[in-house]
Amino acid sequence: MKTQKALTIITIAICIFAAAATIAGIWPDSAGEPFTFTSIHGQNVEMQGLGLYRNDSVSTASQAIAQDVVTLLLGIPILLLSTILALRSSLRGRLIQSGTLAYFLYTYAAMSFMSAYNPLFLVYVALFSLSLFGFAVSVIRFDVPSFPAAFSKSFPRLPIAVFIILISAFLLVFQGGRVVMALLQNTIPDVLETYTTLVISAMDLGLIVPASCLAGILLLRKEPWGYLLSAILCMKGISMTTAVTAMVIRALLTGLGASVVEIILFPGLTVIGLTLAGLMIRSISDAPGRAAVS
Repeated sequence: MKTQKALTIITIAICIFAAAATIAGIWPDSAGEPFTFTSIHGQNVEMQGLGLYRNDSVSTASQAIAQDVVTLLLGIPILLLSTILALRSSLRGRLIQSGTLAYFLYTYAAMSFMSAYNPLFLVYVALFSLSLFGFAVSVIRFDVPSFPAAFSKSFPRLPIAVFIILISAFLLVFQGGRVVMALLQNTIPDVLETYTTLVISAMDLGLIVPASCLAGILLLRKEPWGYLLSAILCMKGISMTTAVTAMVIRALLTGLGASVVEIILFPGLTVIGLTLAGLMIRSISDAPGRAAVS
């Protein structure tokens, strides 16, 4: 119970800091104007020039603002609701809480390491740290060996495993492909813009791809860790595909444009993920304390 109280304090702190960070990111600011910047690679990049993300490229700032909207309107409410359910010893609540913490961890790791320095740098670092330790605490509290018994026969084990593995394969091709193509052509990836390295690509290829592949394989083999990791990655995946869908919509509205693949793929992945997550949550036995330690 003491661990749950500590986790509750961490999640409340995350919600407070995230609310401040997202509102600051979304808040309109007419001071300043876009400008062109020549990167160290000789690329001319259009910079945002105004608002919290004034020193980020127009493309990156647009994506950050879209993600701020999703975090504020969906991420924070879901984290608060799941925390309330977790306090009632709900396994569903604990799984949703862990998956949402994984979303916050990924988001603010990216903000800490990639975004151009701004006045909220320490807030991003605090959110990254709180999410990291909050996620770790939430995961170690589960009684993993008993996990398979917590799911009913209606649990869509095969579809979820296949979905997660396909996401892993997509990220491998999407993120790895752009780097390989640049290497073969002896050029710099266009998405690098003013930044010194591909932080998101590194996170996806180094963390999300192997974790998703491992989770899917373990779930196919009906291993206890497969159930837990797949549930967490499924929840985290929904949050991220929703955020990317918002980024695509904002890009279209602001004239940045998006490919047909992006317009179709990410909303489609979000719908599929939501459907599978709904079936997964319905199949969980929510008996107090089952498959989790207090």
